[in-house]
Amino acid sequence: MAEQYDLIVVGGGIAGSSLAGKVAASGASVLILERETEFRDRIRGEWVAPWGVIELERLGTIELLRERANAHDLPRNHAGVFALRGDPEPLAERTKVQRGALSFFHPEAQEALLTWAAEQGAEVIRGARVTAVQGGDTPSVEWSGEGASTAVGWLIVGADGRTSMVRQEIDHPEERHGNTRLWAGVRLTNLNWPSDTGLQLFDPLTSHQTAMFPQQDGSARVYLGFAGEDRTRLSGERDLGTFLAGVTKLFGDRDVFSEAEAVGPLATFEAEMRWIRTPYEDGLAVIGDASGYTDPTFGQGLSLGFRDARVLSEALATTEDWRAAAASYAEEHDRYFDAVVQYETWSEELLLTGGPEADATRARVFPAWGEDRSRNPNAGFDGPDFVADEEARRRYFALDLVE
Repeated sequence: MAEQYDLIVVGGGIAGSSLAGKVAASGASVLILERETEFRDRIRGEWVAPWGVIELERLGTIELLRERANAHDLPRNHAGVFALRGDPEPLAERTKVQRGALSFFHPEAQEALLTWAAEQGAEVIRGARVTAVQGGDTPSVEWSGEGASTAVGWLIVGADGRTSMVRQEIDHPEERHGNTRLWAGVRLTNLNWPSDTGLQLFDPLTSHQTAMFPQQDGSARVYLGFAGEDRTRLSGERDLGTFLAGVTKLFGDRDVFSEAEAVGPLATFEAEMRWIRTPYEDGLAVIGDASGYTDPTFGQGLSLGFRDARVLSEALATTEDWRAAAASYAEEHDRYFDAVVQYETWSEELLLTGGPEADATRARVFPAWGEDRSRNPNAGFDGPDFVADEEARRRYFALDLVE
């Protein structure tokens, strides 16, 4: 006979464990099915935007990540277009949310949150390869591995990443904003860069960009984005020199990487957006990358995952009708995810497009922002709680000044 739970979470990564731990702490019976027996270093997001820090505070897990996963505060940020100029900005003063950013080593954060979820009362099965998911009056999941079995729950939530089996079962049409860019990343040490400062640098002439986020142990996750004829996938030790040459060129005459050493794998993936609308149906919901992912260039993935976990857990806490709660989460998810997509699309056009027309746009936009900062919703730092309509777009691009 199948085991019965209130909530079954497929995927014990960052978003899944955040949700499961929060719900289990309320007294609900929760099962987490995690495929990995040990979390490994892969190229993933490791930067939490200031608005994502707010989400961690509301989930009650920010101190946990600092204590158990060596989460590292980044109170300053240095950003530039074409080149770095001036000094880093203090994020708490720059942002409406009045917070700095946060970074951590992804596998440590996964382990810390999964352990925390178990401490809150969730049952955790690792090495569980999910083989079937079914919605309906009695949602169920089957898995293979040690202790292979079937379980049923009032709600099944997929936090199982970009190739989510739960999302496939929901089978809502996928939306996509494609582009020709790639995004490579590696963890480096021995960098000549302040440990309290994150970085984003865009070069519209080449559509190249880089980002760097120091971590607690003195290393930093460094990324390189590139497009067009440069779409060469960098991978492994053999391509590390090419990667370092690319980021060094963007930094100009700053001696940041002359002694850099890799302390993790180098890999490349597509910089694109894919998502489904209304990520709930018939007892099945998805959160985090399983519901959709945005362009990693703008670093919103972790913050979105934490918000998904917070919004859904709060909805479940307000009613005994968990299906209605999951439906309300899905409606809210559409609103803030659409805002992120719109803002990233605008930012890509402004920061990563070359040519005279794009130069003229930047010459109009940046001075207008200097006169009125409210023109830029600054959603990458402040979050997607703004109305992403045509009026917002026109103000962002200062088109009203042209008219």
